[in-house]
Amino acid sequence: MLNKQIDQLPETVQEVLKVASVAGMQFTTAMVASGAEAETGLIDDALTWAASKSYFLQAQGIESWPDSTVSGAYQFGHALYRQVLYDRLSAEQCVKWHRLMAERLERAYIDDVEPVVGLLAYHFVQGRDVPRALQYLHRASLKALGRYAANESIAHLNAALELLPALPSEQNRVQMEYDLQVTLGKAIISRRGVRVPEALAAYERAYQLGVAIGDVEQLFPTLVGLENIACIQAKFQQSQHLGGQLLNYAQMTGNPLHLAHAYGALSLNHSMQGHILVANHYAQVCQRLPTTCGAIPLTPSTRFSFVSAGMP
Repeated sequence: MLNKQIDQLPETVQEVLKVASVAGMQFTTAMVASGAEAETGLIDDALTWAASKSYFLQAQGIESWPDSTVSGAYQFGHALYRQVLYDRLSAEQCVKWHRLMAERLERAYIDDVEPVVGLLAYHFVQGRDVPRALQYLHRASLKALGRYAANESIAHLNAALELLPALPSEQNRVQMEYDLQVTLGKAIISRRGVRVPEALAAYERAYQLGVAIGDVEQLFPTLVGLENIACIQAKFQQSQHLGGQLLNYAQMTGNPLHLAHAYGALSLNHSMQGHILVANHYAQVCQRLPTTCGAIPLTPSTRFSFVSAGMP
């Protein structure tokens, strides 16, 4: 029935609506024009006609972009309308139009893409631009995690990890997977807690990749995550060993915050094992570090929150 109703629309309106179905349930004239590679005025005329003469579209006022683009905003009247139109497209058309729209949106928000990282991730994935799809999926996952939407963050990260093998060989797959696994570990812990095996697996994989990269500054937070998991799971010998590694790395970097965290980890570990004198020694060393590091938390839960928030 919907296909018959679409066929009754003017041919120009049909073509514009098909491009609009690629843009999404909500879209702007500028997005559709970028996909159609047509003048904005022609697209706006077709969308205005469709919104006033049919129930396929609803006008949603005006939308402005940071690059000073101002265009009409629209919404499909029902998800099924969009789907029927989208199903009329070839795979090649979909890929091309998704990529053109993503590139146009990226240019519009070039100075600050954060408001549209999710939309950019979607269009670059569908447009099969793997490097930029991975970049924006990761950024979208971090944004979701920042507003405590752990499930959404995990979904973005899993999509990115599935896409990773398609990354061109000249791109740094190791670095990309490292970034994804670290964020995945944080997201899983935020959603399900420290004791789930998936969190440990993500951090262990990240640690392997970090060792291969060889950047101690970058590797340190990953080792912190592993030490926290071991400590909270009461695996004190493992936690103590990892705390020793943390101290070695902190001494290599010379970063006072790294040193404070390493000494704090060792102090907590020994105190939980009943080694009070050793624990007190590490705590005193920690307190003698620069005052900017004096607020290092020494309880398992607060220590892990500190790391998950993103330690330098």
